[in-house]
Amino acid sequence: MTTSAGHRRPKTDVPNRGTTAYGDGMVLVELAFSESTARLELRPRHREILAELHAAGEVLTAGPFDDGSGSMVVFTTTRDRVHEVLATDPYYSAEGVTVAAVRELTPLFPS
Repeated sequence: MTTSAGHRRPKTDVPNRGTTAYGDGMVLVELAFSESTARLELRPRHREILAELHAAGEVLTAGPFDDGSGSMVVFTTTRDRVHEVLATDPYYSAEGVTVAAVRELTPLFPS
């Protein structure tokens, strides 16, 4: 598939986006963790939610930083949808978790 400018577009369609996953932009959510371990009780369900979102094509990747200071999630859906997820998954508002950044990302390497 090509765009009107002749650029090749990936074939992967993402639900709730209306465009393709790569090359159109993504939303990066960065989390910071404190010393509190309260979030650990919520982590199993949080990871299930992330797996569901990944299977639905709304999350490209996610994971903790090696130093334990936080984590990140790369969404391939709209910023509004990301804010909906942040509001409905209790992990994001747990003691010890701070949403440090929500930023739009334009990938340089689309595939």
